[in-house]
Amino acid sequence: MIKNIITLGLASIILLSCEEKIVDESPEMPDAIEAPSIELEVKNKPVLFNYTSTGCPGCGSWGAPTFEAIANREKDAVVPMAIHIKYGDPMISDVSNTIASNRTGQFFTPQIWVNNTNGVILSGDSISIAASVDKMNDDIEAFINNAPEILVGTSSIINDDKIYIRYKTKAKQYLIGDYYVGVYLLENKIYAKQNSGSQDPFEHNYVIRTSNSGGFGTMLSADHLEIETEMDRQIEVNILPEWKKENLFAAVIV
Repeated sequence: MIKNIITLGLASIILLSCEEKIVDESPEMPDAIEAPSIELEVKNKPVLFNYTSTGCPGCGSWGAPTFEAIANREKDAVVPMAIHIKYGDPMISDVSNTIASNRTGQFFTPQIWVNNTNGVILSGDSISIAASVDKMNDDIEAFINNAPEILVGTSSIINDDKIYIRYKTKAKQYLIGDYYVGVYLLENKIYAKQNSGSQDPFEHNYVIRTSNSGGFGTMLSADHLEIETEMDRQIEVNILPEWKKENLFAAVIV
């Protein structure tokens, strides 16, 4: 079943909180570790998905640079996520494969989507770069101006080989339908080969490492869809040896 990322699966509204994390590896930390308290704020942000692969020539020459340029320009206005798939890419995960299989239409790389909408415009067998970027910009603006209002927030703390991610949500209007909350652990500054990339090794950012539950998170209960009902939870994630702690961050999407 296709998950509608404009309604929820990564669904109904796509909201993000990226936080400053605390790294504290002191052995004196208590057994019951809690991430810092959270200030809720409205985050009406579309997810900017880059469907990419290290073995894809167009991903290195056009896809990744365009994705990074939009992500850097928009900064707090979008939630960038790099979805690595195909060709034995070392950053493929069960989460990235699940999200990639949620697409409709043609499955090719590179593709840059805004929520459920493919931003890549083809002209024959070629990508129309200028038209594609214009479409992505229009889709980002349209979502920001029309998204329902939900408050979200997240914080995290790293201790030894674990990261504790706290997340909170609260609806400001009654929400109808199936909504999920996904907690994603991402990593920046991963250096790996990229076909047709401008450098070798290539710097990969916004790479999904894991999530709280598959590709789309866990369903919110009916109670949590009520106006002003607050959900405050924490998850614990084991940090694998190949992940660099200083480059990890959390994103929460409703």
